[in-house]
This record gives sequence, structure tokens and C-alpha cells, in this order.
Amino acid sequence: MSYYPLLLAPECTGWITLCNYAPNNWENKTCNSKYINITYSDGEVWRSRVFDSIKSDCLMRIAGNDLIEVKQQSSIVLLSMTDSALPEVSEMLPINKSETAMPAWRASLGLSSEFSETSYQGEIDPFPSPGSMLSFCTFHQFNPQINNYLLLMNIEKSAKYREGTLDIYNAHDKKHRNTFKLQNNMINVISLDNLNFTEEDLILNLSKDMCGIPLYFSITKDKKHLSLEHTHPPASMVIHGNRWGVQKIMKDYWFKRLSL
Repeated sequence: MSYYPLLLAPECTGWITLCNYAPNNWENKTCNSKYINITYSDGEVWRSRVFDSIKSDCLMRIAGNDLIEVKQQSSIVLLSMTDSALPEVSEMLPINKSETAMPAWRASLGLSSEFSETSYQGEIDPFPSPGSMLSFCTFHQFNPQINNYLLLMNIEKSAKYREGTLDIYNAHDKKHRNTFKLQNNMINVISLDNLNFTEEDLILNLSKDMCGIPLYFSITKDKKHLSLEHTHPPASMVIHGNRWGVQKIMKDYWFKRLSL
């Protein structure tokens, strides 16, 4: 079972379109109505409640304003679809067996300004703790009328809060540009502007103590144009062989080059 995070970003509100039908036609031949759960961490336990239900083969769009009573939480707000309601309180993130292996059940995860909106198909599952992350940003838009952000999403099995750091480098000259604090079980919003990058540079985002899904979000200052992209982990570029072994090799290569 995957979770679907309610995105947040400056000048925008998040929304989620849930899809209650299987992502393929060979693993799961039946589909039933499901509970829609809201889950968030209070720093000690995960708290869940039933928000609604969704019928088989139906879509439902849920906006941030529909979750006003929970979206002010400091932790990430998660939706999920399950055959039975999740426990109201749990020290560890509730995990049910996924109904399909490939691809995952996904939702449309989006952001809207007063003029426009953008989205991608995705989900999030708990990351190991501690962990590490390596991501190259090829989506930075160099224009004085555009603001660029990294939205780093993390959830872990434990509800307890912990902190980590993100270091930003220029991959070409390996120079360190800045360090930012990260928190688990939330969406960390980090501005990528004012770091003195040029169009010839390659932004490298690296954390040695926290995993996450890096989303790259750009918005024009008039809020009329939005862009949302994400990078894939290095293992996803490998078709055969030991995919996660390749990912470790790539991380070790860059950690060594940056003398970490």
C-alpha cells in the first residue's frame, strides 16, 4: 500500500486525485470500494482517521482546503486507500500489502495557484532511517521572473521526528554552495535561487542522513506559470543486474569526489 502526500509550495495549494482502479489488468481482476484515510505524525505517533470512501473504478479529487483541520500540521499529510480503516493511533506507519507489484497504485499529486496548476503521477512509501540521497537538478529555470524550489518529501516508519541536512554542490567544480536542515516525515521546502548557479552549472543535492523524493518546482512571480518535475533514483536507470548495487556505486563515487 502506498501513501499519497498533499503537496505544499510557496504561493500554491496542494491537491490529490485518487484513482480506485488497478494500474494493470493482469494482477488484480477485482476492485472494491475503499476507505480514504488521512494520516500524519504528531512527533510521537501516527494519527489516522477515515475521511471518505471511494467506489470502484472512480476518481476523487481532494484539495488542501478540504483538509483544513489537518493541513496545518507540521508533518506531511498523507492520504491512502484501504479495504479497512487504519488504526487511529500507531507508533509505526501502518503498512498493508500492495495489491499490485508493478507499477504501484498512483494518484495525481498537484499544486495550484490562482491562475494555473501542475501535477505528476506518484506515490510515496517509507524510506529507511537513516538513509542517503543523491539528486541532480536539471530542471532549474534561469530567469529573474521565476522562483525555483526543491520540495524534498520524506516519510519513515517511525512517527518520531528527527533532523538531517542537505548539502548543495556544483557538480562541475565540486564547490559547496549551501547546507540546509531537513526534517523527516514532512515536505522540506528549499529555495534554489540566490546560490550563484549559472546555466552552465549542474546542481547536485546530497544528503548523507536522510532519503527522500526530490521534486523541483518553479513558479513565475505573477503565479501564471508552474512547473513540477522529479528525478529518479540512479537504480531506476538500470534494467538488468543488481540495480541497488549500481545505486550504491554511484553514491560512493560522488561521496568520494566530494570528499565526504
